[in-house]
Amino acid sequence: MRLLGVRAGALLACRSVGASVDVQRLVLWDPVPDGASHLRELRRMQEAVNERGLSLSRAERRETLHDYAGYRLSERMVNEFRLLDASAYSSVPKNKLHVVNTSSVAGFPVHGVPQYVARFACNWETDLDDLMLMMPKPVLERLCACLTMS
Repeated sequence: MRLLGVRAGALLACRSVGASVDVQRLVLWDPVPDGASHLRELRRMQEAVNERGLSLSRAERRETLHDYAGYRLSERMVNEFRLLDASAYSSVPKNKLHVVNTSSVAGFPVHGVPQYVARFACNWETDLDDLMLMMPKPVLERLCACLTMS
């Protein structure tokens, strides 16, 4: 089995897969460093949305104060996600991991893991609308290559 994990999905996939022999390869696209920092990023995104939401009533704004980038998460989910750290990545054998980044090869916490750059102007924090409308061809090509290589 070969899996693809995107952003926080990369962290969750590594956490759930671990050293499973059923998974031959796990490709990570722009993996987040850890759960706590990702939640902070999502909260900043939510605050930006709230600031732009001129058509929202006060009650609607108050209601969205506890959202994470437009999603309502349970307190339990937030608490459990905060506990996820970079050790989830090192729980998967290095030879099964491949990382595809859209900006640079810097920052993945596990050394010795193949990392590839698929240049694409991709800002996960501010370009969400653009990302939903299109899939970047260079990134898709690199992801497919990583998933299908022998």
